[in-house]
Amino acid sequence: MPSFWAGLIVRVCSAVHGVSVDRLFAFWKRHWSKDLLWIDNVEKPQETLIEQALDLGTNYPVDFAAFLASNPRRHPERSIPSQLAERVIQSLCDSINATTGDERLMKIQLLLQQALHPRELKIWADPEIVNTIRGEPWQLDRLAGRLIGVVNLRGRFDQEQLRQQLGVFVESRLEFPVEVSLAALEAILRIEEIMATPLSDNDWQR
Repeated sequence: MPSFWAGLIVRVCSAVHGVSVDRLFAFWKRHWSKDLLWIDNVEKPQETLIEQALDLGTNYPVDFAAFLASNPRRHPERSIPSQLAERVIQSLCDSINATTGDERLMKIQLLLQQALHPRELKIWADPEIVNTIRGEPWQLDRLAGRLIGVVNLRGRFDQEQLRQQLGVFVESRLEFPVEVSLAALEAILRIEEIMATPLSDNDWQR
């Protein structure tokens, strides 16, 4: 079966209430390849299915859960709740740390397709992880966009903590691709602009 059709079947079935996680996971695993990464959700996946996938174990079950949870920017209404998204991202980050080579690269690609969450900053702060995608310009661009996008989460997370986490990319800029460090710097400047105390009329008159 072509990868496209296999991925589409998984996407459709993931939105069906009561679908067997074991059967769907077994089918997905037989057809899993990088070609499936580009198949968007056609419907919002069942949250319980993602939770059950994460409960199956580490490595491939985590990839399966991340595939189901991947968040197409064109359809934000199909996103999963923030708490579940955080669990997916944390599990995926742990899995990335435990793998190498092409397997790690696939997991990184899955992470780049998740809804943005500050918890992922810790994994990106590792130069070894980021340099895995140094030869993939589109992935570096997507990572740079995510670092800048962290600014939009400021209302949900501590701004000073976000600024400190982003500072790692600037302080160790020689260890990261230049576009990643520049994106982090831009995000820091935006956060500092937001955090700055507005000038009063008296300040302008001085």
